Amino acid sequence: MQEFEVKLRLEAARYVLGMPFAGLGVLALAALDAGWDCPALRTLAGLDDADEAELRSMFEDLLGELDVAAPAPGEAIKLLAKDIAVDIVEGRRSPQEGAESLWDLANFIPPPPRYLHPFIYAASEMRDRPRDRAMFKKEIMRSARDLLEDSSSGPT
Repeated sequence: MQEFEVKLRLEAARYVLGMPFAGLGVLALAALDAGWDCPALRTLAGLDDADEAELRSMFEDLLGELDVAAPAPGEAIKLLAKDIAVDIVEGRRSPQEGAESLWDLANFIPPPPRYLHPFIYAASEMRDRPRDRAMFKKEIMRSARDLLEDSSSGPT
């Protein structure tokens, strides 16, 4: 899967969950540079300023023009959770920052899926239990690796 396709799936997940987009203009420019083309991509690439409602409408157009289905909410949350887990495992986010991001993500689909419970617990306790931080970091890393090894895409 090309980088654009991965980023498109992540943006589609944000779209489904009602989250703000993370840079549609940059995504559109990268897609055009990679050889993808459609009217919605060109529009998004040239966009200077738009409100969230306009962006959502343009993104719907983009998905339709590329014949890409938006994921179901359970799949969307797992796609975004796995993206954060990669950042934790590869060191782009600290375990604490990653757990807090996953806790924030859990708020978009109540009740939170079970695979997010270890992150939510660690994020909620870590700051108040300084003596246990090493244990929490270890458990966050283990849980992130477990999440990445899970091949299912739906909620669990």
